[in-house]
Amino acid sequence: ERKAKEFRQQATNLDDYLAGLAQRLLILPGNTQTLSRIAQMHARTNQFNLTTARFSEAEIGAMLADADRHVVLCGRLTDKFGDHGIVIAATARIDGKSAEILSFLMSCRVIGRQVEQAFLRALIGLLEGRGVEHIEATFIPTAKNAMVQDFYRNNGFIALGVDGERHLWQWTAGDMDRPNTGFIEVDWEA
Repeated sequence: ERKAKEFRQQATNLDDYLAGLAQRLLILPGNTQTLSRIAQMHARTNQFNLTTARFSEAEIGAMLADADRHVVLCGRLTDKFGDHGIVIAATARIDGKSAEILSFLMSCRVIGRQVEQAFLRALIGLLEGRGVEHIEATFIPTAKNAMVQDFYRNNGFIALGVDGERHLWQWTAGDMDRPNTGFIEVDWEA
């Protein structure tokens, strides 16, 4: 992290910094090896957490066991300075041609590197591959997550309105482009 901060200070602009990091995001399916880290992130992440859902290891395990109706993903980030480990995770529920993003969260260590756009693109692609045409997402504001209040808007989702404290968003296949970043190479675990 120290080396990355020094590198950022030396870069002439944000694009040069991001391009120079040589970031690689490995998308990993939720499984027995990643389950505890995904649960840990749900328990501790506050700033970059769209819903602050605090899913336990047992609840995430139940989603993994119901793989026909759920998706559990995480992402491991590396850059020219090293391996940051699993820094981003999401869960979603599928119902026919519709899906709902139940949680989307990321470690504050990598905020500002466009990891979230690359990961959201991968999640949408996975859901589309499973026949999903409409994705609903929720932002629930807290005292700590104001930095992500426009996340879905900035990534092509349209606002559906507000239901109590829930800000509702939708993405529709064919009508909207998937979010993208040119600064992160994305791979899937084989």
